[in-house]
Amino acid sequence: MKKQLFFAALLLCGALWVAQAQTQEKFLTVEYTSQGTIKTDDFSFEGGIVQILNNMVMIIFPANPVLNRIYLFDDINTMNFEQRDVSIVKNVDTEYFKAYFYGGILHITAAQTVGKVNVYSIIGAWVAGIESYADTAQINLSALPKGVYVVQIGARKVKIIK
Repeated sequence: MKKQLFFAALLLCGALWVAQAQTQEKFLTVEYTSQGTIKTDDFSFEGGIVQILNNMVMIIFPANPVLNRIYLFDDINTMNFEQRDVSIVKNVDTEYFKAYFYGGILHITAAQTVGKVNVYSIIGAWVAGIESYADTAQINLSALPKGVYVVQIGARKVKIIK
């Protein structure tokens, strides 16, 4: 028990040592039908613009066109804009990541390949982990109780609240 508490204290101290911020970001959830199947896209809308033209709904990100999305207007069932709490780790170098809960899923977005992700309870017990070879990752944590968790990617840590 003492080891777990010591480990939890180290994790929290480490999480607070990194430049960490809790902020709100705009998110867009689009529910649409594709080939008879209902699908949902959920993404950060920061810096995004919605354009509707010729039966097309275009989500444009002028600063990062790789994030652009296009939907047929008639295929869209719902579009929902909302503000969500996001935990962000930023450093003076280019390394950073964002982590937030939505629908029981931990969503992670990073400036580069995410790599190995570990999630710990507040007492230092490992509760989940994955490895991602992309700049995003999702971990289903819906079975975990509400509480405070520490997400670790490499040497970077962030405290999040579910």
